[in-house]
Amino acid sequence: MISTRSRRLSAALAVGAIFAVGGCSKLGSPVDRAVEDAGANSLMHAGATIHAAGDPVRAISYYQEALQLSVNDPAILLALAHALSDAGDHEGAIIAFDRAIDAGADDADTLRGIGNALMAINRPEIALPKLQQAVIMQPSPAGFNSLGVAYDALGQAEIAQKSYREGLALTPSHIGLANNLALSLALSGNTGQAIEILEELVMEPGSSAANRQSLALAYGLSGDYVRAEEIGREDLDEQSVIMNISYYRTLEAMEDHARKVAILGILRSNRTPNAVGSVDPR
Repeated sequence: MISTRSRRLSAALAVGAIFAVGGCSKLGSPVDRAVEDAGANSLMHAGATIHAAGDPVRAISYYQEALQLSVNDPAILLALAHALSDAGDHEGAIIAFDRAIDAGADDADTLRGIGNALMAINRPEIALPKLQQAVIMQPSPAGFNSLGVAYDALGQAEIAQKSYREGLALTPSHIGLANNLALSLALSGNTGQAIEILEELVMEPGSSAANRQSLALAYGLSGDYVRAEEIGREDLDEQSVIMNISYYRTLEAMEDHARKVAILGILRSNRTPNAVGSVDPR
C-alpha cells in the first residue's frame, strides 16, 4: 500500500512538474494570448466554485489546467496552494505558495498561507519568520492567531499569549483567538484563567466541539477530572473520554520538564478534539 507521505510527495512532484512544463510554454500572438487568458480565467472560476462547494481535490485539477494556459499566474498559484492545503497536501501547498511568492504574491495572506502549511508539517521554526512578516505587513486577527500558535509550538507561551491578545484587541469576539489563548494559558499552568475564558466561549453560538474539548483539557489539567469527563461526554464516545482522562492524569504525574515536552507535543501536533484538545485555526 502506498503511504500517505508517498502520496503527498507524488502530489508535490506533480505540482513541480506542472511548473516545469508550464515554464517551457510560449505564448504566440496577442490574439493567442487573449484566448489562453480567457480559458485560464474560466478554469480558475470553475475551480473556485468547486472549491467553495467543499471539494478542494476536484478544484486542484482545474487550477492545474489553468496554470498550463497562464504560466506563473500568482492568483492561480495561490488558489492552487489553498486547495492543496485544504486537501491535506501541505508539502504541495508549500511549493505552490513559494511559486506564488516568486511570481510577486508576497502579501500578508500569502505569507500566512505558507506559514500555516509549514505549521501543518511541524516546522514552526521555519513558519515563524513568515508569520511575523505577515502581521507586520497587515495586522489581522487571523495573522495574530497563526503567529500565536507558532510561538506556542516553539515553547514561547508568554509571547504567544501576547499575540492572541493583540488579535483579540482587533476583534474581541474572535472564537479561534480566545480558544487558543485559553489553551496556551492552560498548558502553561494558568488553568483558572483558561477555564474562565473557555466557560464563556462555549456559550457563544459559533463555538464548536473543539472549544468544548479545550475546556475539558483545562479542567483536566486543573485536576478536576469529574468536570473534564462531563464536558468530554458532550462530544466524545466513552472510550475517548477514558483515554483523555488517563492522559490528563499522566501529565499531572510527570516531572516539570517531561510535562513541558508533552504539552509542546499537543501544540505541535495540532490534535483533533477526540485526542485531548484542539488548537482552533480560525
